[in-house]
Amino acid sequence: MTALILNKKNDILFMTKKSVLMIGTSFGTMGGISTVVNAYREAGLFNLCNITYIATHSDGSKFKKLKLALFSYLSFILAMLSFKYDIIHVHVSSRASFWRKSVFIMIGKLLFRKKIVFHLHGSEFKVFFDEELTGLKKTIALKIINMPDLIITLSESWKTWVENTVASPRVIFIHNSICPITTNKVVTKKRLQLLFLGRIGERKGAFDIIEALAKDNLKNCNFELLMGGDGDLESAKSLVNKYNLQEKIKFIGWVRGEQKLKLLQESAIFLLPSYNEGMPMSLLEALASGLPIIASTVGGIPQQVSDGSEGFLVEAGDIDLLNLRIHELLNNDDLQDRMAHACIEKFNSQFSTSVVLPQLEKVYLELRR
Repeated sequence: MTALILNKKNDILFMTKKSVLMIGTSFGTMGGISTVVNAYREAGLFNLCNITYIATHSDGSKFKKLKLALFSYLSFILAMLSFKYDIIHVHVSSRASFWRKSVFIMIGKLLFRKKIVFHLHGSEFKVFFDEELTGLKKTIALKIINMPDLIITLSESWKTWVENTVASPRVIFIHNSICPITTNKVVTKKRLQLLFLGRIGERKGAFDIIEALAKDNLKNCNFELLMGGDGDLESAKSLVNKYNLQEKIKFIGWVRGEQKLKLLQESAIFLLPSYNEGMPMSLLEALASGLPIIASTVGGIPQQVSDGSEGFLVEAGDIDLLNLRIHELLNNDDLQDRMAHACIEKFNSQFSTSVVLPQLEKVYLELRR
């Protein structure tokens, strides 16, 4: 029988069986890693594979973040000294996340000889590693990413880059996943409602969306864009004011739970013309909700969306084509319906937790051999 102890925020879980120690961000934090990990929990992976979770980071003040980081290091050392765990699965982004998680990787590998899974999520990790790191920092970073026994990337293109960067670890790609979206509520489809969810700024293409919607062919179209998320709201609002789009573009803040589900199910088009991505969780949510997508061709997005099937793909920064695709989809209900059906089919066949989680189970089994 397995004993389970949770702290009041469910950030640390201790189980008595020797198994997997997973390292990542707090369950309640905004962002992709927390969404992935919560999907694992909801789908039952933690119980099935006896996973213990240690959160290293959370939203909030610098003091709160420092306190959690120190507590996570202490919890990790105690977990290692218990000898209950044979695999350490570390979810890593770039910059501060990488250096914070490096401590767990080095201690786990060099001192305790554990099997390490390095799960790479950072959409800007290539920029961070190739362009921002120099000299001694880059040498150290390269040694660290060569320590794991296995590196998981989110897409085939990321897998290729990692294989060309590291010397020793095996590299595979496993899609992000979420649980199928179900609801008992009847939601009315709004054929002219556009939706953006994410960090509002240049990287996610939020400013390009506003520029595209300001063009003449959409001026007389009675669309409404809802932009959910935090970020550079001041610049976005300034751009909206510049084009007199205050009546058509609304900023609704960070959305979660039932509010997010309702927005995904009632909207006509999901927009994400990003400049850098791994495998965005927001697109998985759109696919699961049957929401046609217009996104860019970066990162793992082409594996999520086939151009002309679940939506349209544009090159990042191509505002003219983004505008034309929005206009085309807004004015064609039959195309919206066809793409909505394709979204659900793609999600069920490739990105549902029922498809992806067995791949993680297989990884754990292979590492124990």
